[in-house]
Amino acid sequence: MHGDSFYFIVTVSIRYLYHNDEQLAMSASKSLPCSTLPKMVLLYLTTTGPTLLKDQILEVSLASIEKGQMQEHWYRIIEPESLSSSSIFQLGITTKDLDQAISIQQLQSKLDAVCEDQLVVGFGLREQLAFLRAAGIQLKTGRRLCLQKAVTQLEPSCSKKQAGLLELADYLKLVVLRPWRAPDRLLILWQLFLRWQKQINQQLPDLLKQQYQERLLPVRLKPEQLNRLPDTPGVYLMYPASDSLGKPPLPLYIGKSIHLRTRVKSHFSADQRSSKALRIAQKVQALDWVTAAGDLGAQLKEAQLIKQFQPLLNRRLRRQKKLLTWWQHKPGSQLKLEPLNLCLGSKPGQAWGIFTTARQARKKLEKELEVNRLCPSLLGMQDHQNGQACFNYQLGRCQGACCGKESQEEHQKRLEACLKDWQFHHWPWKGAVLIEEKGAGGKEYHSVNSWQYLGSASTVVQAWKNSEATPEFFDPDTYRLLKSVLQDFFKDGLLGPMQSQATWQGSRLRILIH
Repeated sequence: MHGDSFYFIVTVSIRYLYHNDEQLAMSASKSLPCSTLPKMVLLYLTTTGPTLLKDQILEVSLASIEKGQMQEHWYRIIEPESLSSSSIFQLGITTKDLDQAISIQQLQSKLDAVCEDQLVVGFGLREQLAFLRAAGIQLKTGRRLCLQKAVTQLEPSCSKKQAGLLELADYLKLVVLRPWRAPDRLLILWQLFLRWQKQINQQLPDLLKQQYQERLLPVRLKPEQLNRLPDTPGVYLMYPASDSLGKPPLPLYIGKSIHLRTRVKSHFSADQRSSKALRIAQKVQALDWVTAAGDLGAQLKEAQLIKQFQPLLNRRLRRQKKLLTWWQHKPGSQLKLEPLNLCLGSKPGQAWGIFTTARQARKKLEKELEVNRLCPSLLGMQDHQNGQACFNYQLGRCQGACCGKESQEEHQKRLEACLKDWQFHHWPWKGAVLIEEKGAGGKEYHSVNSWQYLGSASTVVQAWKNSEATPEFFDPDTYRLLKSVLQDFFKDGLLGPMQSQATWQGSRLRILIH
C-alpha cells in the first residue's frame, strides 16, 4: 500500500470521527511538511503470543516518513512455523498475504534497507525490539523513539490508564479498524504522529535524550521509584497496575538481593533475553521493598513473602499444601510414607526426605534402593515372606538382607548412608532461638523455632516476642536454609558442640538462647 492511499484512508476516517469539531479535524488530518524533522520509520509487529522464547513474529508493518510526510507503507507476513492455516485465516490474513510471506532473513534485509540511519518510532518499542532480537534481527540504527514513553509529555491529559495503544486510541477517539493486525496498529501510530507532529518537532532532542537515559526503565515505572530503592540487602516487590475497580494489586514478582537497586535494574536490562523479564518490564508499575541486615534476613523474608502472596511470576519458593516423608519408627523397621507434619516434634523415629507427591516419593526411593542394592521388601516396598529371597535378590539388585545373606544391622547402616542427604534433622533446642545477624544493612534478630522463621526485629525484646508466634505451616525452603546456616555453628553435626559465632555469606551470626 502506497503512502497516498494509506494517508487518504486515515484522513477520511479522522474527518468522520471529528466531524463535530472542524478545527480539530483540519489540524489532525493535515500532515504539513516539516523540514526539521529527521527521516523516520514507523514500526509495528504482531506475534503469535507473549512468550519471547516460544512465540514468533507474525506480521511486520513499516511506514517511511520524510519531512513529516508518509512516503511508503510496507507490510508482510513472516513465514509461520507453528500456526495452522485455519488459525491464520481467523486473524483476517488472506491467501494473498500468505503467498507473499517472507523469511526472517528477508525481513532482516528489508529492515537494513529501510531503517539504516533512520529514527525508528514505535509504541511499546522495547517489547517489539525484544522479539526482533530473539529472532536474530538487529536494527542498523541506535536512534529510537517510543511514543508510549512520551505520552505524558505529548498528551498531558492522559493518565497511566491510557498507557496502552488501544486505551490511548479509545481516549483520543482515533480510528481503530482491526486492532489485532499490524497494519491497523500502524494506522493508529500514524494518527498519533499526525496529532503530535508539532510537539515532536519541538521536543524531539529532549525526548530522545530522556529516553536514552531511561532506556532500561519500563514504560509504566517512574524513575524516582527506582532511585528510591536502597542498594542494601533486602527483598523487592514488583506490582502491576490496579484493576478496573481500583483494587490494590498483588505483587507480580518478589526477589531478594544484597544490592537491591542493582538487582532490580538487572531485571530491566535482561528483558530482551528472558520471557519472564520481558513480562515484568511490560507490567510493572510500582516497587516496594523490605530491608534486611544481610543475606540471611533477605532469604528468610523472601521465602515468607512469596508464600504469603503467591506472585504470578515466582515459580520457586511457593507454598506446598501437602508434604510427605518416609518415616522409620525405629532402626530396621519398614519405611512408611507419612504426612510430614505428623512426624515433626518429639515423635520417636526418623524422617527421610521431603516430597510433594506420593508418586515422586516412591520413584526416588525405588531408584536409591536399586542403585545401592538395598532390599525393597524388607523396607515395605514389596510383599515379602520371612526367610524367602525377594524378587530383586533373584535379579541381582539386593544383597540378601531378606534371606539372611546380609545382616539387618549392616542393611540399616547402608540405608542410612544411602539416605544421608535425605535425613530430616530434629530441632537442636527445646524451643525458639534468636539469630543475630550483622551485615551491610545493619543488625537485626531473626526469631526461629523448629526450623521455621517467625519474624525479624531490630531489638532483642521484640524478637523474643516474635518467637512466641506459631507458624501456619511447615516451610521446607526455610528448613533447608536454616539447616545450612546452623551447620556452621556445630563441629560434629547438629547435636555436637556449638560455636558461639559463625560467618555466613558475608554476615556475622550469633545464636541467642533464652
